[in-house]
Amino acid sequence: MKRLYPGTLLLIGSLLLFACNKEGKTPILEIDKTSIVADAQGGKDFLLITSNSDWEITGLPEGITATPDKGQGDRWVTITYPANTGIESIDIKFTIKSKEASPVEIGFKQLGSAPSILVDKQIIGAVGSGQEQTITIISNTSWKLDIPANGAWVKASKTAGDPGQSTVVLTISESNEPRDRSTELTISHAATNTSVKVSVSQLQPDVLLTAITPHAKGEEVITITGKGFSSAKADNVVTINGKASTITEATLTSLKVTVPLRAGSGKVQVTVAAKTSNPVDFKYDSVWRTYHYAENTDPAALGNMHHIAADDAGNLFITVPDQHLINKINADGILSLFAGGTKGYQNGMGAEAWFNRPQGIAINKYNALFIADWGNRAVRRLTPGGTSNTMAAFSYTTGLDGIAADDDGISYVADSIYGAVVKVNNVGGTWADVYKSGKPVSVARSKEGILYVAHTDHRIYKVNINGTVEVFAGSTAGLKDGQGAAAQFNEPGQLAVDPKGNLYVADTKNNSIRKISPAGLVSTIAGDGTAGDLIGLTARFSAPLGITMDKLGNLFITDTQNHKVKRVLLE
Repeated sequence: MKRLYPGTLLLIGSLLLFACNKEGKTPILEIDKTSIVADAQGGKDFLLITSNSDWEITGLPEGITATPDKGQGDRWVTITYPANTGIESIDIKFTIKSKEASPVEIGFKQLGSAPSILVDKQIIGAVGSGQEQTITIISNTSWKLDIPANGAWVKASKTAGDPGQSTVVLTISESNEPRDRSTELTISHAATNTSVKVSVSQLQPDVLLTAITPHAKGEEVITITGKGFSSAKADNVVTINGKASTITEATLTSLKVTVPLRAGSGKVQVTVAAKTSNPVDFKYDSVWRTYHYAENTDPAALGNMHHIAADDAGNLFITVPDQHLINKINADGILSLFAGGTKGYQNGMGAEAWFNRPQGIAINKYNALFIADWGNRAVRRLTPGGTSNTMAAFSYTTGLDGIAADDDGISYVADSIYGAVVKVNNVGGTWADVYKSGKPVSVARSKEGILYVAHTDHRIYKVNINGTVEVFAGSTAGLKDGQGAAAQFNEPGQLAVDPKGNLYVADTKNNSIRKISPAGLVSTIAGDGTAGDLIGLTARFSAPLGITMDKLGNLFITDTQNHKVKRVLLE
């Protein structure tokens, strides 16, 4: 066994003591008061020291004693002071120290023979609403306490007193201010200019939300209740899902707020000055809302619009059969001729190309347009620059209505006279029937390759990838929402598919826009079956024929008999 030398033992002991201190309780040194005020007569006062280690009182001037002046743990200490025979007051500090905790300073004030006022607290800070604070006043003459106009939120239990020691309770009222506030009280002798100032400050109250309207649509007004709001609307900032919201009414406990369009579901928070409330969940109720689009365009210039397509740049392309042309409306809503304008059959650029009652229109990812040129019994292609060429021409009697296109050079045409959906190879110009039945008038293709076809029998058919055909939705003519065949349409027009597989239908004779979920559930998203020309949440259409969706999820409708383009948006 190795021998341990005394120095080694001392080092081990020190390390063990250090480890014990590090792992032991947090050092504590607390005093029940931080100031002592006394009149000119000698006397005693008492301090309660709470500590878990050794402590010592230092810095006491001659004549003032502490019993005991050192110790360990919790102890009462008696401070004994002599009479002050001088004219001026005494104002000193002494210190209570601990080996490990931070030292604490104690103030000692004692009156002299001159008219004087002593107060144990001259700074009262960061107080909350409804709190009480006690101050001790010692004076050798009568005194009074003045509260200025900006301190009306502070109430004193007494505002005047006789010589000697007085206790005054200050009550702090609840703050209605959306900011910190402060005031300064004055305690003075009634017959002299001697005075003492006491500063009182109060922090801005916390902003707390206790309840909100749990859900609402865009542009609806919700109520937010809580506390810490400002009655001045401009002082409050409300966000819904991170979006700034308009405040219509404000009180200290309630706000009326308009929900921003397209806000989405998320957290509601209120910020007043530097403080922000707790977040509260809010559910945004999305609804389909209808707007005019390109509303400054002359309806006569739009003509009797048929089908519509949208490119990635926000341009719309619309067929106008009776004018034998394709119009373009750019992202700024400006109408221009894109191609055609003369009845006939000729390829070329812009107005040099001739068409004969073009009906369907589709677009692929390369922004090439495909036109079902009814009177010319042909599928025509338009480049993004407006140059036309023929993809396929048919020698038999056809009724080329709707058209869809994929990104691989294939288009699909709904031929209502031939009674088939025809697949056209746009590279070689060859074609073949996808299926032949009934009178299809429009066709749309999902990104997975499923075809949806509207027929004149008021049904929407689904052509699965394996080639099987089934009724997807609809039955007899009518306007009814529901699942699959329980729903009703009335001569549906163009179709559009979104990236999630939802199908949108321009339900022409029902003057409505319909939605079919991938599972076949039909709902009406705009229009009520009555012909008209309204927008908003109570939209009306008159024979809507065309429908397309842009990359942002906007639906664009050719409201044919109103000679307008309308935008329908979920917001």
